[in-house]
Formats: sequence, C-alpha cells, structure tokens
Amino acid sequence: MKTNSLSQTTIVLIGASGGLGGAMAEKLDAVGCKLVLAGRNRAALDRLSGRLSGDHITAQVDLTQPDSIDALRKLSLEKFNRVDVVIDVGGMDLRKPFLQHSPEEIARIVNLNLVAAMQVTRTFLPVMRQQGSGQIVLVGGFGNGRLSFPYFAPDVAARAGLAAFVETINRELKLEEILVTVTFFSPEPAYTEAERPYYGLWDAIGTAIAPVEKVADEMLITLQKNKPVHIMGGLSTRLYGIINDLFPVLFGKIFLAIYGKAIKNYLGKGVHEPG
Repeated sequence: MKTNSLSQTTIVLIGASGGLGGAMAEKLDAVGCKLVLAGRNRAALDRLSGRLSGDHITAQVDLTQPDSIDALRKLSLEKFNRVDVVIDVGGMDLRKPFLQHSPEEIARIVNLNLVAAMQVTRTFLPVMRQQGSGQIVLVGGFGNGRLSFPYFAPDVAARAGLAAFVETINRELKLEEILVTVTFFSPEPAYTEAERPYYGLWDAIGTAIAPVEKVADEMLITLQKNKPVHIMGGLSTRLYGIINDLFPVLFGKIFLAIYGKAIKNYLGKGVHEPG
C-alpha cells in the first residue's frame, strides 16, 4: 500500500480541544500539516494553539448544528483554499444501565456519534470531490464499532450505525468514481480525562490503556496509507469483531461468561460517568 507524505496537507481536526484531538494536533503539526483546529472549548483550543509552531487556525464548532459545520467549511477554505483531510474526533458516551439514560441523553449520544458525523461528511465531501481527492476520518467505538458491550447501549447503537455508514458511503463513492475515502477509525481506550472514570473497568477485563501519543501515531498511519478502516487493539480485537458479526449468540455467551461479572460490578449501578 502506498504511503503518502502529510507535509503541507490541510487538515480540519474536529474535537481538537479533547485529549485525543490535542495529541493528534501535535503530531500533525510536527510533520508539517496545515491545521484547522475545531472544538467546543475555546480555552482548550487556545492552549493547544500555544503549543504548536506550524500554520494553523482555531475555530469553535457545534456539531449538533449543521450551520456551524458549514461555517467551519467556509472558514477552512478562506484560510487555506482547500481541505485535504477532515478528522472528526467529536462525540460522547455515557456508560450505565440503559434505563438510567434520559431521553435527552439518548438523543445527544446518537446525534453526536452518528448524525453529526454524517453531517460532517455531507458538508466536506463536495469540497473534496471538486478537488479530486480527500479523506474523511470518523472516529468510532472500540473494535469494529459493533462489539455489544453491556451498559454501552446507546453508544454502541450509534457507533454501529457509523460503521455501517462508512461501509455504505465508500461503496457509493466507488460507483460514482469519486476519489475520496471515508474512514472508520477505532482507537484503543486511552489516557484521557474523558476515559479516566473507566480506567478501573479496562483494568478489570484485562484491556490495556494506550497513551494518547500511540493513538495519534496510529492516526498518522491511517492518513499516510489512506486506509478505509483502522482498528487499534491488535489481532484479538479484530478477531472479536469478526466472531461477534458471524456468531453473535455464541460470542455473547462467551463474552458474558468471561467479562460479564466484572462489567456489571463496575457499571451496573451507573456510578462512573465522565465529568
């Protein structure tokens, strides 16, 4: 597979104000990318901007508002005149019993993790089609997006929809001969503030927590190789996804027998939520 240089590539990074997004921004800056750093937290964006030395701008964006995403597109083109890559690290999840989710929480999870990612794609895809190339990377859940972890119900439902959307839109782009890749990127659990409440859970089920720098390095590989799917976690994680897709009932029994008690003990009362 061909490996591309990222130097002078214009990248819109949505979710740059978070832990993973910030680490990706620093890596992309170090290899010479031109960056549009977008997120909700203006103070965090300003702090990140102060750590970077390359050509970049910052912008606040509300992923629940299509007009805000469109304004981000316009700003990016005004500054750099093109957009080679869009990375959407935005999203949220609450890990607790399903019946403890309010209707508003369910709607927000599905909107941010699925609908917003589709809106980002819809907004930037015409730019890339006109340019003749581009890549849109949508960051999904653990594994292939369809691993059905108990107490993750709304998040898994949204991420599974996202994985299916990526598969579908890439087939459509191929039929239409549009030279743009939409990528499903699945990170490992990482050392971020958002993930901090769940460190004990991952430890209990024997899953390693990755440094944010490792996730950022994997993102660079995804961009350099223009990969449509990139799943972190090694062979075992990819194998879990395949078995879950082919034999969901069998996988469910094995999964619950091995990990069910630990997951229930940690998340069953709904006491661990990100701040």
